[in-house]
Amino acid sequence: MTHGVGTQIQNRPPAAAPGSSGGHNGADIARSGEPVVYIVDDEEEIRTILRRLIESIDMRVQTCTRATEFLDAYESGGPRCLLLDVRMPGMSGLDLQAELAARKISIPIIVLTGYAEVDVAVRTLKAGAFDFIEKPFSHQTVLDGVRKALAADAVTRQMELERAEITARLARLTPRQREVLEQLLAGKTSKMIAGELGLSVKTVDVHRMQIMTRLNATSLAHLFHLMSLATDTTWRERAASSSMPAPQPTAGVLRRPSSRGGASRRTRHGQTRDRLHLSDA
Repeated sequence: MTHGVGTQIQNRPPAAAPGSSGGHNGADIARSGEPVVYIVDDEEEIRTILRRLIESIDMRVQTCTRATEFLDAYESGGPRCLLLDVRMPGMSGLDLQAELAARKISIPIIVLTGYAEVDVAVRTLKAGAFDFIEKPFSHQTVLDGVRKALAADAVTRQMELERAEITARLARLTPRQREVLEQLLAGKTSKMIAGELGLSVKTVDVHRMQIMTRLNATSLAHLFHLMSLATDTTWRERAASSSMPAPQPTAGVLRRPSSRGGASRRTRHGQTRDRLHLSDA
């Protein structure tokens, strides 16, 4: 894409230090377990600007020129997010979103759209994107979006670990304990469960105690919480059930300016954003 190219860069971030990732050694970065920001854009200038910007706050970065390159390079590990251009040769940003969903790869995606492409951005949000940012963009808008996406992914990954642990505990329950658990989750008392399963109330209470112990549940309310985690499958639902507020689109409802000139743009919240003009000047 070529939106915003040709005028001066404002507050260009410092160049990457020698020996930094610079978008290279992606496998080593991915295996480190540290947060990683992936950048997928076919324009070298934009990749360079974004990489320098992210590296300026000591974040690790890997850049890709094509969506297919990202699919080959991506490795799960610590928190991840993806800055994704929509319009690229070959596989587009929307196509990559669909492919990630088909592969069940969960990563917060911040879509980079060109001028007046709000309709495209809305489509990406409906397809599950975390947020979108319109080009040309400000440094702070990008950094804020990346921090929010990485925080959301950290919550998701932690809850996935908890879910895997709960699933492993559930596998250790006996068939009878599973029956009792189902009745407990249906809100039935020990007396009701005893009548349903043809057991004594005392036997049901013993099973109930063993279930609580094996699942490491401290109370019935805690048991319900654990089971809700075990059956939760989408990152948006997991993030919504955590203490973290749900992510809000950064630029999803930008008003189109009266002209393309000017140094700033106003959002629906009345906030003014400085434009980042892209060139080597």
